[in-house]
Amino acid sequence: MSKWCNYDGKRRGAERGAARTANAVVRWSARVRPATDVPLARSASASAPALASAPRHTTRTYKAEPPRSLARSHDLTASSRAPSGFHASDTSESVISGPSTAAAMADHEWGYTGANGPETWIEKFPEARGARQSPVDIDTTRASSGGSAPPLTWRYSVNHTRSVVNPGYCWRVDENGYDSELRGGPLGADVYKLQQWHCHWGAVNGEGSEHTVDGRAFSGELHLVHWNTSKYNSFGEAAGQPDGLAVLGVLLMVGTKHHELEKVMRLLPFIQHKGDKVTMSEPLDPARLLPQRTAYWTYPGSLTTPPCTESVTWILFKEPIQVSAEQLALMRKLRCGEASCGVEAMELLHNYRPTLPLGNRELRDYGGN
Repeated sequence: MSKWCNYDGKRRGAERGAARTANAVVRWSARVRPATDVPLARSASASAPALASAPRHTTRTYKAEPPRSLARSHDLTASSRAPSGFHASDTSESVISGPSTAAAMADHEWGYTGANGPETWIEKFPEARGARQSPVDIDTTRASSGGSAPPLTWRYSVNHTRSVVNPGYCWRVDENGYDSELRGGPLGADVYKLQQWHCHWGAVNGEGSEHTVDGRAFSGELHLVHWNTSKYNSFGEAAGQPDGLAVLGVLLMVGTKHHELEKVMRLLPFIQHKGDKVTMSEPLDPARLLPQRTAYWTYPGSLTTPPCTESVTWILFKEPIQVSAEQLALMRKLRCGEASCGVEAMELLHNYRPTLPLGNRELRDYGGN
C-alpha cells in the first residue's frame, strides 16, 4: 500500500520501521469531493468521455522505473534511455547522504500529510491566516459582471529550453527568463511575465483541483505563474506585493490525452525524487495548455503553498481541459523526498490545499456563460 509523503520520519537503522508505523498518516479531507469530474453545465464544450479509473502505475511508455543514477548524473546529456530533447542535471539537494539526510528532511516545514499539511501551515506561516487566502470555492451566484474591461491577452515563447523540476511537492516547469507577456482583463495596462507553471492533483480521479466551482472539484489544476514587470524588477520583489503576481488557473478533467502536456509527462520518470531536474529543449507552447474559450472568473488571492503570500490576482478559466488517466497516474508516482531517502521518499499522491472562505472579496465574471 502506498504511503502519503511524510517529511518527518526517522532516517536510520532499526528506527525506520518504528517511525513509519508511528507516523502513518490518515488521509485528510477538508471538503467533500465527488467521485468523478462534473463538467460545468454552462460550458460550451462537448462533454468529456466516460471516466476511467486511474491506475496506480506508470503507462506503457515507462514499463520500468528509470535508474535513479540517470536523473542525478552530473555529466549526463542526451541518453539512449531518455527521450530526445532533454538532458538530466543535478542540484545541490539531490546528493545528500548520511546524518545530513535527516537534517535536510527536518528542514521541510510543510507538506500534505496530517502532520505537516494545510491545517498546520498557519503555525509557521502567519500570512496563511489572512483574509485573502486561496484557493476558494467559486460560488457562481456571487460573481458580478466584469464589465467592459480590455480582453485578456497573452504571448509566450515557444522555442527555448526549459527546466522541469521536482521541488518535492509537485512537478514544475521553469521558463528560465524567456520573453512572454500577459495583460488586459483585471490586470489593466500592466504587463506580466511567465515565471513558471506547475500542477496540483488528487489521489483519485475527481479530486485534486485547488479551486472548486459551486462545490464541484476536478481531477487537477494547472497554475501558470506570472509576475508584474511594469512595477517590479524581479519575481522575488513582485511576489511580496499585493499586485505582484497573476496566476492563470486551468481545471483538469479526465478524458483524452493532452498532447502538449505530454511533452512534460514523458519526462516525469526522470525527476522522480525531490531535487531532480531535467532540461527540455523540445519546443512547447504554454498557450496550448489553455482552453479555447477565454471566459474566466477573477478575484484577489494568495499563493496556495507556503508562505501563502497574498500577492495574486487569480484568473480561473471556466472551461476545463482534458488529460488522460494515465497522465494523472504518472504525476502520482512522483516522490517528495531525495533518492537517498530510499523507501521513505514516499509517493506524492495528492498536493492540493482545501478551499478557504472568499469572505468579502469581490468575485468577478468575464466572458459570460
